[in-house]
Amino acid sequence: MQEAGFGNVKVKEHEFPIGGWPEDTELKKLGLYNRVLWERRLEGLGLQLGIEVLGYSYEYMSVQWAHVRRALKDQNTHLFHCG
Repeated sequence: MQEAGFGNVKVKEHEFPIGGWPEDTELKKLGLYNRVLWERRLEGLGLQLGIEVLGYSYEYMSVQWAHVRRALKDQNTHLFHCG
């Protein structure tokens, strides 16, 4: 941004929960929406990469993504993404 001519540029990162584990009501809602977005994004990309690039079968990749979905829904795992 500074190279484009903008001055006083500040970077502020936030942590966003993935899943419904937070106790705070607003963070819980954000986390549940965020989990749905991650599930949809990751599965499409993961299936394409696994099948077309790595050569795995659709069946194999479907099983792997079932494990990922289960992990995303695990309330004992406190996942975040930063942005």
